[in-house]
Amino acid sequence: MRHAIAYGIGLTFLLAGISSAKAEPEAVTIPLDQIWGYNFPGTRDIAGIPLPEPKGVWETDARFREQREGVIERMRQALVSKPPTQKALPGFVLPRHADFYTLQRASAHLSEDSKLGPPNRAPAKKTYSVDDELTLVFFSYPASYYVRLKEVKRSGREIKVLYQFEPHASVETTVHFALIPLGKLPAGDYRVDFEQIPMDQKYSDAGFALVPHSAVDLVSRPFSFEVWEPAEPEPLSDGATRIPLDQIWAFRMPGTKDVGKLDANKTETGTIYKILMSLGKRPEEGEKAAPAFVVEGTGQDALKTAATVLIKTAEAPHRVAADTDLALVFYSYSCGQFVHIVSVEQSDKQIRILYQFVGHATTNMTRHFALIPIGRLSPGEVEVIIEQTASINERGDERPPLRGLERLVCDSFSFEVR
Repeated sequence: MRHAIAYGIGLTFLLAGISSAKAEPEAVTIPLDQIWGYNFPGTRDIAGIPLPEPKGVWETDARFREQREGVIERMRQALVSKPPTQKALPGFVLPRHADFYTLQRASAHLSEDSKLGPPNRAPAKKTYSVDDELTLVFFSYPASYYVRLKEVKRSGREIKVLYQFEPHASVETTVHFALIPLGKLPAGDYRVDFEQIPMDQKYSDAGFALVPHSAVDLVSRPFSFEVWEPAEPEPLSDGATRIPLDQIWAFRMPGTKDVGKLDANKTETGTIYKILMSLGKRPEEGEKAAPAFVVEGTGQDALKTAATVLIKTAEAPHRVAADTDLALVFYSYSCGQFVHIVSVEQSDKQIRILYQFVGHATTNMTRHFALIPIGRLSPGEVEVIIEQTASINERGDERPPLRGLERLVCDSFSFEVR
């Protein structure tokens, strides 16, 4: 099954030499000024990694800036907290272009490793799709030397990160980390090596001690990963079609259209704000979310009608007209997991929505909704089936469906077309 962990809005890095995910990778050097780094001269300062576009009063630039600072500090603390006797962990790859959300996931990954300790550390995900934009995470633990990135190059299936130690002029210790954009890669097995360049002679001439051999234990270790070609989607039922995700208006769902563009009012009186506030009121313990529902109209019209149902100023319609464009409203209440639509399959008398839970890289709670265009239907009873598929944890690993959280996601239902 194809899945993507792709959240929201970010900055896409276009790398020379990566023109097609199915072509053999060419030798390419990734310029330092395309890398987001912490304490790495020549790179983009990680403190300035672009923030997501605010969605209104509930998400502001100020709040995102505060979150970004907290994420960077948690990552720094995770590196600082490594006991001196432990060797560095391997670097790792995340299946997303380098942006604010990738920074969150990298921080969560290193923080989790720091808390669990060596015996209990979960292995990083090792397999990725040719459809994934990949980001390499490189880091170093506290040392009395600066670590300087010198070059990042890829030749065929080999990725090499060249770095150099530079002595401090004081007794301080420093940590470093970087998000290195790899882009989409062809299927195959890849090896990532971190290679130390000898310290510049000028430092030896100035009386600084040579870097001990054990210093390499303070830098992320080499590792391997695989990129694979996903299998073709499961065949559709007879007479069924798939509704592309990019035709769906949704809030915080990868691959969909941003529903925020349908509502220019970003204040507390805005339609989307009211919907999100209503979805913050979770069902009582032991109760299940109400069913999804259908509304007449598309775009802004569908959004406004959906809002009246979700904020409970109108009842969900059970009958709709056969000569009218329709939208199916899918939603989830405040939850410690993202809820993402994976696919929507539509036939004459049945619509099947497949969704999955995706782990947060933070302790945030999120809520979601989507307007799915289903066109004009012929008269009769239509069944809507809502099913959960495999979940994705915060590290990007596929896991079995999460049981117990389904109560926060709208239920299956049926409606009549007249």
